[in-house]
Amino acid sequence: MVGIALGYWVASTGGRSEAGASPELPATNDAAPANMEASVSTGKVQSGDDSVQPEETTGISEAWLESLESKGSFERFGMLHERLKSVPPYGFKPLIESLAGMAGTSLTWQAQSLIAARWAEVDPQGLRQYMDTRPTNQQWVFIGALYSTWAEKDPDAALAATRDMTNWNMRQNALSSIAAAVAKKDPLRAVAIVQEHTTGSMHGDWVMRNVFEQWAKRDPDAARQAALAMKNGPAKSSALAGAMGEWMAAEPMAALTWLDSLPTDSVIHRAREELLSHLASKDLNVAKQYIESRATPLSRKEALENMHLANIIWSRDAESIHETIDWLGTVAKGQLYHRKVQELVGALAQADPDSAIEFMQGMSPGEARMGVISSIAGKLSDQNPSQALEFISNLEYEDERERALQRMSWRFARNNVETASTLISESGDPLVQQQLVRGIAEEWSSYDTDAALAWVEKLEDEQARSNGLEAVLANWVQKNPAEAMAYVESSIDEAEQGNAYTNLFNQWIREDAETAIQYLEKMPEIPEEQQSRLFGNVTRNFFRQDPMAASKWVETLEAGPARDQSVEVLVKNVSNSDPEAGFIWAQTLGDDGKRKRSLKQSLQQLVQRDPEAAKKAVDAADLPEEEKKPLLEILEDSK
Repeated sequence: MVGIALGYWVASTGGRSEAGASPELPATNDAAPANMEASVSTGKVQSGDDSVQPEETTGISEAWLESLESKGSFERFGMLHERLKSVPPYGFKPLIESLAGMAGTSLTWQAQSLIAARWAEVDPQGLRQYMDTRPTNQQWVFIGALYSTWAEKDPDAALAATRDMTNWNMRQNALSSIAAAVAKKDPLRAVAIVQEHTTGSMHGDWVMRNVFEQWAKRDPDAARQAALAMKNGPAKSSALAGAMGEWMAAEPMAALTWLDSLPTDSVIHRAREELLSHLASKDLNVAKQYIESRATPLSRKEALENMHLANIIWSRDAESIHETIDWLGTVAKGQLYHRKVQELVGALAQADPDSAIEFMQGMSPGEARMGVISSIAGKLSDQNPSQALEFISNLEYEDERERALQRMSWRFARNNVETASTLISESGDPLVQQQLVRGIAEEWSSYDTDAALAWVEKLEDEQARSNGLEAVLANWVQKNPAEAMAYVESSIDEAEQGNAYTNLFNQWIREDAETAIQYLEKMPEIPEEQQSRLFGNVTRNFFRQDPMAASKWVETLEAGPARDQSVEVLVKNVSNSDPEAGFIWAQTLGDDGKRKRSLKQSLQQLVQRDPEAAKKAVDAADLPEEEKKPLLEILEDSK
């Protein structure tokens, strides 16, 4: 039935002109002509035998698409192209919509792409009108084909059609397609289009580069000179890099020599950085030659910093990487050498882990070796977590093991958490459990709190259990606050409950301050000292998130040690930006020691900023004379 329906809509109407050229076609009209029934792509042969079917010769049906499965990719495109020549404007919409029911195959995608290109060629306004009726995600299927094809014939009309587009990203994509199409014939106008419509965005810089790449294919000298004539800025850097792209690929030393001959400014500097960024992976020998040709250590450093040496893994074996490391020692020193060796050994660890480890073992202790260890640990974590842990266990020094584990922590969590958790549990090294547990617990508890909690509770190392539990509770309290709070109250030793609550609320306040504060006021009673410390920590983190909301919350607290701790924290934080407000807050402290200390701290900051305001604040303070005396001395000392 799908095939018959499609054939009905896309049947040949005899509209093909000589040599396969498309005739002038009317504007889009969704209504089919009166004689549409005479144009079907499949049907019974008009004979006495109704079972005989003719070969399908026009239109695109499901059966016909299935018949292409046995064809090669090139032949498929040819056959699709030939069929689409005969589709009239009113046939594209039902054809596209019918293909939507056959989604999921490369053939359908190929057909859809060619249909969009053909529709844009014969009736761009019709395709634009159809796009406007579709959801945004479906419009992206057509936008490139529509505007690039439209701009080849009528760039003014294509540009006009973008003016009422409300989706910024979609409009930028349409303008990019127009500029790329115009650049083939009129690069100067394409540049003007980019400058007028897309300058000031990363996307615009990418389009500018693309325009100049197109231009340089036909006239490289003109493209480069036009780029140099542009106003300084990111767009000019992109234009110059685009104009030099093919030259850089074909003759990198000549291209870089020409660039070096120009007066250096920020644009030339950025263009050189961009061109150098991938030179090592494209031609390492040329990269070495260029670096060695630089006259000063600074110029060699700049060139090396902008080369991605790690990319050589895709084209080099372990022996070549070793040779490159040896060469690096002849052109780089200090931190630059350490960073680049780390890049290269990371690449070596991906190609040949044993060779990378052997290289590391031959290095002297120090920052360079530490960086290499981190790099190897990171790569092994991605490839083989078990081997990564074995590598860690064989390291001689604890600080090296700790650094490597820090590098591995987040990578371990990206692997299968069940497998990674088993490796951590089975490790007899407390440091391994302490450093790696948090990432696994955080990832696991985000979708299975019970399993993550059960695993954490069985860990042998006490610090590891604490670290893991903190991560589990941070997720748990956001999913089910009552359960998480009840767990702390019933399952954690009373002596540790204060720390558990503090860690829980510190994270919670960053994610959902309003809910966290509500539960803080309902939490079970804990020792006064722990409660004060908890409220102080919450105030500190709350203030960092929202100073005004934190101040209003502290104002609502009842007098007592918890409020005093919160006010003291508030005074310390608010006095950095508003010491006068800090001085006022300090006066509300009930604890004598905290009040006197906070008054002094806030006043000292206020005196430095505004001595006159400081004097007025002390005069207006409702304080006993014995408390005002040291404050007046601060005012006197500041004169």
